[in-house]
Amino acid sequence: MSRVEAPSDLPPTYTEYPTELPAQLPIGPHQVAPIVNVTELQAHLRLLGAIHKLKEVVQCQEDGIATTDRELGWIVFVNRAVYRFFAWTAATWQKTSPSLNETYIPPLDVIMVWHAYLLNPRSFFEDSRRMSTTYCTNLIAIEEMPLTLISSLIDPKTLDPLPPSDERQRFFEETTNLPYDIPFITKRSDVFTLDCPSCANTNQLVRWVANGEKGFAQPKFAHTCEICGESFRKSNIGVRRFCEEVTRRRAGDRVFLSETFLAPSTGLSAETSAVEIMMKLLKWMDSTYQVLQPIPAGSDVDTEATKLAKGLGYNYLLLSNALHRGARPNITPDPDRPIPRLQRISVAYSHAGLASLDL
Repeated sequence: MSRVEAPSDLPPTYTEYPTELPAQLPIGPHQVAPIVNVTELQAHLRLLGAIHKLKEVVQCQEDGIATTDRELGWIVFVNRAVYRFFAWTAATWQKTSPSLNETYIPPLDVIMVWHAYLLNPRSFFEDSRRMSTTYCTNLIAIEEMPLTLISSLIDPKTLDPLPPSDERQRFFEETTNLPYDIPFITKRSDVFTLDCPSCANTNQLVRWVANGEKGFAQPKFAHTCEICGESFRKSNIGVRRFCEEVTRRRAGDRVFLSETFLAPSTGLSAETSAVEIMMKLLKWMDSTYQVLQPIPAGSDVDTEATKLAKGLGYNYLLLSNALHRGARPNITPDPDRPIPRLQRISVAYSHAGLASLDL
């Protein structure tokens, strides 16, 4: 019979919590130097914890949409955060790209969207380089998230965002014309502003949630323009964005279409091939709308973009088919079997945001 050792009264021995990563990490057959340090890992974990708590706080509100539908409450919150992110990144910060000191760091809900965007590095990189716009310039300025700085703006115990400095709050509010305070509560009566893709006028009464799931944060969004009376959806806004990009290029601006600027195999910038792809994509449209020609003398980008958008009926499917006919004139478009790259290009213009991704 084997002898059973008596249980020890001594506590187990623990190794000291590491404060540094090893010089080399095994990845397959290779030894690779770490590209982050422990401080950055801890900062990232604090940010992720704060984002998780955001969701808990939103869904536990005793007022607004979340009281009757917790999931819808969170969906609306995320949509509002994306709206605020685009307002921040499309704003004019200053003549040169700012260094990201505390003043430029947005509220936590906007940081959440920024973080999600960076999780798609190829799309983020292309979006920041394919045009020369304020939005693209600002993306370049924020392409490296200062995790340690952001972590310092979050309470390490509660994971709540710390109160902002006056300068930080003022910068966000003055550049976006939005309140700094995070909108934890959204009521069914809450509205926001959105430009009509048909007449370009600003609508003041767009709802986040509406009957028939037609609110902006819902799957069947539709709004009747308060000025021109035309009904529009998110895809109509995306088609208008495509038309504006094409027309700005006609006017001499540096513009490359989404999903064309980077070489598929390497992810590196490939301007020459991007121009060649654009010429093919726009060939069918050029026969009717002269989209490969400079805009006529005496006209302007807004007028010419509107003509093109009307010609396409502000319709995403018509745009998709037009791109297909330009690139593959001998192959009939089949919505059930789309060509992958053509689908990626057209899908980039199927939603209302400035990013190629539907954030």
